[in-house]
Amino acid sequence: MLRLFVSAEFPVLVKKEIQGFIEAIREELGTVETNFRWTEEKSTHLTLKFLGAVPEHELSNIIESLEQVISSLRPVQIKFDGLGTFGGKQPRIVWLGISKGKEELVSLADTVETVLNPLGYPRENRPFSPHLTLARLKQNAPPSVPRQFHELFPTFRAPKLPLSDILSIHLMQSHLLPQGSRYESVREFSFSR
Repeated sequence: MLRLFVSAEFPVLVKKEIQGFIEAIREELGTVETNFRWTEEKSTHLTLKFLGAVPEHELSNIIESLEQVISSLRPVQIKFDGLGTFGGKQPRIVWLGISKGKEELVSLADTVETVLNPLGYPRENRPFSPHLTLARLKQNAPPSVPRQFHELFPTFRAPKLPLSDILSIHLMQSHLLPQGSRYESVREFSFSR
């Protein structure tokens, strides 16, 4: 079984700028930052659809279906804007939002959902909310950490990043390791030009 997801990838320059912003937040947090698993530069991506455990024999159908639809679509230009958390006063995930290109990403995710649904990968129950995960709270973090982070969070400001083109979509495999997930691209799908 392969643990797969579909993602949008960003240019290396954008990944480097996001990593610089993550490092700045980590420095401001002091010892609190060690209770989060921070996204590494090489792992920076925007998930469009999580497939979960996929039997290897289904891989060719997934690739063929994604290739047909993505090759007919235009590249998407996005602008990162705004910081947020999931978990309310007990934040578990820290994310970077998207302003420009948000509707296009929602449409792209819907297209991916539509093409994969007949293959047995059901649609998500909740609406797609484009965001880039910056950090996840570690499971063994002391109970006081989410509250401490919640108190510090309003002092952070989203970075001023340039417009970014998403030129391709990737079918990614996730390898779960003790030190965190490692991702590898199974197939890259290019948009039409």
